[in-house]
Amino acid sequence: MKQNKKKKQLLILMIYTMIMISGAIISYICDITTSGKMTWSLIVISSIIFTFLSSSPIILCLKKGFLMALIIFSILIIPFIYTLSIIINVDALFNIGLAMAIISLIYIWLIYLIFIKFKNRLNLAIGLLLMISIPFSLTINIVLSIMLNIAIIDIWDILNILSLLVISIFLILRDIFKKKEI
Repeated sequence: MKQNKKKKQLLILMIYTMIMISGAIISYICDITTSGKMTWSLIVISSIIFTFLSSSPIILCLKKGFLMALIIFSILIIPFIYTLSIIINVDALFNIGLAMAIISLIYIWLIYLIFIKFKNRLNLAIGLLLMISIPFSLTINIVLSIMLNIAIIDIWDILNILSLLVISIFLILRDIFKKKEI
């Protein structure tokens, strides 16, 4: 049984690999055909490589691979952003990308830890996830406003925060009442 599962995972990984390689080749051919040289396809190819390296452990190891994928993603995201900034030749991309990557990595790891801690209490996990997304959303807005010299918060941000707050409270209360019934 385990042997069949492993073969199936390897087959899926081979198909996934072929799809990724095909995407890289197609973008390269289209780029060369339309512009006569490699321009935008470098962005696509580097994105495909980053995605493949970050996601392959999930295919190979399923649930156990998620942690490995998260670690790989955490290690590769900053070099990936740096690579994109070189390809696009925009220094601000790396500066802004680095700040957003650090904030996002903290948030992603918190999500992972919440779901590990409360894996049997999905409503609570999602409620907490939505609740902590509020300060992260505000942090992103504040950092971007400083870096880009734009308005910090607009009406859509306020509506987003209120929506997240209401839904998170509902889910947390639902978990509490559900737990009391047991």
